[in-house]
Amino acid sequence: MKQVHRNEIEELPSSLLPLAKYYLNKRLNILDTRKTIADPRYGRPMPFLALWFSDSLGIKEKKVVNRFALALTYSNLFFCIRDDLIDGRVMLNRKKLASEHEHIALSNFYYGKYFRIFADFFSESSVIWHILADSLREWWEHEYWSFGLREANFRRSYDFTPLSKRFLSKSSQYLIAITFPTIAGLAILSGNAGLMPQIRNFLSNYFMGFRISDDLRDWRHDLRVNGYNCSTVIYHSLNLRKDLKTMTSVSIDSLFFDTRFVLPLYATMLRYYRSAKKDAMQFHSPYLVKFMDDQIDFYMEERDFLLSRKTYLKNSLINIFKAMQTTS
Repeated sequence: MKQVHRNEIEELPSSLLPLAKYYLNKRLNILDTRKTIADPRYGRPMPFLALWFSDSLGIKEKKVVNRFALALTYSNLFFCIRDDLIDGRVMLNRKKLASEHEHIALSNFYYGKYFRIFADFFSESSVIWHILADSLREWWEHEYWSFGLREANFRRSYDFTPLSKRFLSKSSQYLIAITFPTIAGLAILSGNAGLMPQIRNFLSNYFMGFRISDDLRDWRHDLRVNGYNCSTVIYHSLNLRKDLKTMTSVSIDSLFFDTRFVLPLYATMLRYYRSAKKDAMQFHSPYLVKFMDDQIDFYMEERDFLLSRKTYLKNSLINIFKAMQTTS
């Protein structure tokens, strides 16, 4: 897949190369050659979902599996490019801000590659075209919804509940839209179209949990984006601290010592991850189940670490106070 992406760069005009290399090398790390060390439980399922579901659905042809895994990299590329355009465009260097047209052109380039994979495998009468059209509708609806949410933030009307199923479903809608057609295509090719509702349930539960975990990683960046990038973490902060007119990194950092802030975030995320694991078990896939187990373990450990910090800080302050009393 990396070689395919390297070859495709040669198709682009020179003016688009810096933006394409930014997304392939930095933003999504598809061609990143840097040696990094990370906890293996720090999971990102793209493009591995295509590999795991192919195995579960009995698809053995490597060419088919690799092409649908490639489809997930394309969908991530065209979504991220459009998302960055909404957030204010990419600064390629200190002097050059990539233009709107560059973002749209590159996004369309990768969407064309994505669309071609389905055209190569399915007839004109296939149900996959309805699925693709419906996914586009969901993606566009999400963009409209998020615009309204940003406007609400501009008016300082924080009257939504960011950890509710309704909010998480809407805020993760685009993730299902750019993922479901690929996995549905694998189900159709393998003669398992009847499993598509279960596949969608898994993706829905997983991405509602992922939306929180992703916001936990990105909230510092989201603070700089108009409307806070619909961040569940920042909106949860605003609901908890209604006296604050604006949020800062310091004010949010302090909330990570507050159980009223930490526990609901992690409880909600873990509830959806556990539901996703239950869904995954229906596919008899050791890879999907192991992935969900790893996510659950990782975020339980992270939650417990945050809670222990509060206890440690409290005990440290008590010891300092006792030492001051003894000295005086």
